[in-house]
Amino acid sequence: NEEEWVARFEEAFCLKIFRNEEELVAAGYTRDKISRMDTKELFWYVSSEPLEEYMSSQAEDLRVLWRGYNTGMGGDSSG
Repeated sequence: NEEEWVARFEEAFCLKIFRNEEELVAAGYTRDKISRMDTKELFWYVSSEPLEEYMSSQAEDLRVLWRGYNTGMGGDSSG
């Protein structure tokens, strides 16, 4: 289910997903304390790591993201 996926994602990537501003406030955050990037900035991001290290870390991130893909109900043609 979605809650389990969110929990695994947060643990794997050491981050917290907030669904709304109320959750942010409850966790003690305010808008001025949060670093924001728009989509264009994310696509134009350039790492300060050497290219080989950056590519290796991105590959690992993709492996983590796809680790549980299609492993549950409906994961194959038989249902």
